[in-house]
Amino acid sequence: MFEDRTPAEDVIDKWFSSDAWKEILHDANTGDQDSVDLMENVNDQLASLIFHLKNSSAESRLQYEIKFFQDLCNDFGVA
Repeated sequence: MFEDRTPAEDVIDKWFSSDAWKEILHDANTGDQDSVDLMENVNDQLASLIFHLKNSSAESRLQYEIKFFQDLCNDFGVA
């Protein structure tokens, strides 16, 4: 089923299924502004990634966008 997955898909799935993301969502829902800001930043980055995927942007641009999610995983200890 997932034979055709790319490393980019793996890192994005890893981030959005992580306990760190769930905690950020919970904290944002209880009014933590830092979590709200991070959620907005993640949303902006995801929108940018989608834009570049739809427009067949250069691989280097896609890697730049994906690096944001890899950095999040690293920063929050998501394995």
